[in-house]
Amino acid sequence: MLNTLNRLNADKKIAGKHPLLSLKPDLPLRISYFQGIVLAAMVDDGKIADMEKEYLRRLGVTLALTSEDVEECIQTISEIRSVTDQELFLRELAEVMTGKAVSILFLGDFISISMMPDHNKEKLYEWAKAFAEYLDIANAADFFLELFSGKGFDKKSCPAVLLPHLDYFFGNNVPENNSPDKSACKELKNLIDSTKYADEYGNRYELMFSVPKILETFLKQHPDFSLIRIRRMFLPIVQKQFALLKEAINSAKGKNKSSRFTVDLTTLKEWHSYICYVCFLDGTITENPYFYMIEAVPPPEEFYWTEVKIPEKEAKKKVIQQLAVYLKELEHRIK
Repeated sequence: MLNTLNRLNADKKIAGKHPLLSLKPDLPLRISYFQGIVLAAMVDDGKIADMEKEYLRRLGVTLALTSEDVEECIQTISEIRSVTDQELFLRELAEVMTGKAVSILFLGDFISISMMPDHNKEKLYEWAKAFAEYLDIANAADFFLELFSGKGFDKKSCPAVLLPHLDYFFGNNVPENNSPDKSACKELKNLIDSTKYADEYGNRYELMFSVPKILETFLKQHPDFSLIRIRRMFLPIVQKQFALLKEAINSAKGKNKSSRFTVDLTTLKEWHSYICYVCFLDGTITENPYFYMIEAVPPPEEFYWTEVKIPEKEAKKKVIQQLAVYLKELEHRIK
């Protein structure tokens, strides 16, 4: 009962507060809008994770929908199977999404839930661009994708209807009103790259204890940067480095000894850079180096496969999943 009371009290603070309601939408529009966001939650694997369920529940509250409305919307989208059903849903969505303001808010919510952990980020760009084109707001897709990746924003390129509602998407962490600063990001990356990952014996991760110094050096040159801005600016660098590491692992040949093929990850420069970047970003969130993720869960330093029991593809997939844990956690924290 206490948990229920606390949830209801929290819901009262957000009830009817969605920016869409400022446009005085009727119930069919609110229902279609919500169904479209349910679709975004399910497009990867046809499932809705617990974190997404809570997101959708709260979204329903902000849209002044009842819990019954929310359940019915989820049920409706989960039953879409045939191409005919897909076309019918998309046509109905386009019919009610009249007006640029509605479409832009929808795209923002669509991308927001699609950037939650465990979503296929590689497909997000295609989804966002396709929906933006379908709703006749093609230029808004790139703006949102850059905004949610933490690159900041240029007020000139921000759709006017969105400016009053940035706090809805970001709370107190509204990105700075600046164009992406590529030179500053490159400078920060060079500072990190110049710091050793381990000492000469390989026993201590030196970068873990260098994050405050790196930040101090960077902030002297860029005093207008906040930690929030640094995190959002640097997260895409970590994401890109993880993609390079995946490539390197999938291309690794392995040393053959008695039908066992071993790969020493510490010989891959992509592995070193990825761990360095993870440590740095972790250090902008966690002050004590002994509580960094790589201390709690040490990164794998080698993996192997055999010709019979452990297939190469399976071994590589497993080690990539182990290394992906750090990035997923950072994405979740920064989100």
